[in-house]
Amino acid sequence: MNLAEPPAKVQALSRGLAKRGNEVTVLTADWGVEERSAGPLQAIASQRSPFGWVGEDHGVKAIFLPTWLRYRATSWNPAIDRYLRARLG
Repeated sequence: MNLAEPPAKVQALSRGLAKRGNEVTVLTADWGVEERSAGPLQAIASQRSPFGWVGEDHGVKAIFLPTWLRYRATSWNPAIDRYLRARLG
């Protein structure tokens, strides 16, 4: 599986919801989007926002949040707090 692509279940669920007219945003960890942006990620991670790289695919908005700490498959992404405050504020 390409590291840029979401797991199959998340991808299928988010695309299905978007296809039915829902606004879908997926928050995920940025584990090197900028370094890989010249490859397959170029179309997905096309612009920068205050929260991280942002892109849209099949009607699903993806935000790659900066990762400050990574241990195995776990990461700490402090930008999620700023994102949630901005969206809920």
